[in-house]
Amino acid sequence: MTNKNLDNLYGIGCKLLEEGAPRTAFRTFYLEGIMRKAIGMAETLRLLISARELSLMYVKEDIVITSITRNMIDLCRTTNYFCEPNICKDERNFREACWSYHGTQALFNIRDKLSNYDLEYRNFHWSRVLLGLQVDLNDNPIFETLKKNDKKALLKGKKYILSDRINYRISPLPTNIEQGIYDFFSNQIHSLPISIDLLRVE
Repeated sequence: MTNKNLDNLYGIGCKLLEEGAPRTAFRTFYLEGIMRKAIGMAETLRLLISARELSLMYVKEDIVITSITRNMIDLCRTTNYFCEPNICKDERNFREACWSYHGTQALFNIRDKLSNYDLEYRNFHWSRVLLGLQVDLNDNPIFETLKKNDKKALLKGKKYILSDRINYRISPLPTNIEQGIYDFFSNQIHSLPISIDLLRVE
């Protein structure tokens, strides 16, 4: 993708946000946040690529570009999952229930790791919210049909997207190539091996 194409996409995203779609459904509320995050990352990516083309940056800044690209693939997958057209109401409710539970479970886990809440009512409130969402998920008719491993992963908050349920996918890349790029950026750039080698180039 050229920087000009990225500029055009960035402009389209900004205009969409300016229109301010009404938050009448779960997905419009959360997807607005996803779009804001994507636009913020796209702006950073534009600046990094421009500086790279002008040779104003060293090789180690490429790591930031790949990390942003990896995150944008994640956002694309999330958008595909929650905006997939022609899915039934039960399927949409299932996906939204997974997202709500995952987000609350993640906050609950972070709270336990970083905070020291002595007030019992706060613990009680968090536990009630999480338990309520878990009950909703367990009672969901689609959740009941899932494989045991998928149920376990969802209830532990390890995932909220079951990509094999996406039938209509929008992406500029074939699935296998997108996954290959994502795996490379995740395992070789986002983590240590190539990152350390690139930092030694200078």
